[in-house]
Amino acid sequence: MSWSEAKEYFAKNDIAILPVGSNEQHGPANPLGTDHLIAKTIAEETAKRTSVLCLQVIPFGVSFHHRQFWGTISISPETFKRYVKETCLALNYCGIRKIVIVNGHGGNRAVLLEMARELRHEGVFVSIFQWWLATSLLLPELFSAEEKGACWG
Repeated sequence: MSWSEAKEYFAKNDIAILPVGSNEQHGPANPLGTDHLIAKTIAEETAKRTSVLCLQVIPFGVSFHHRQFWGTISISPETFKRYVKETCLALNYCGIRKIVIVNGHGGNRAVLLEMARELRHEGVFVSIFQWWLATSLLLPELFSAEEKGACWG
């Protein structure tokens, strides 16, 4: 999207999607970026289906608990919060009043919830969507009792 296309979007819409994740281990077979790759994919698909603007993914998060694994890039909670908050405030300057953060990493949750409360006082509504919590609601519809028993004991 060019800046003129962005101006047109912001003139007509007050909502945007921001994917965030982390760069850490997910077992020896999965990529280090699993968390941000999943968040980005969910956010982009949601944007495609709703015509809501999806921003670039913020790939690094609060992952100090995985620093013993090579390739983990952890950002302090304070730095992560400030970066995401300033991103949201920049969107707000453009007219965005509602932001859906698609969070792909549990270690980001506490910081994002605190930031969302702070932004509400500044007139910005931030909703934090954590995909793994939503999947537990969908599992009964997607799998038979036998499949669930075999996979989840």
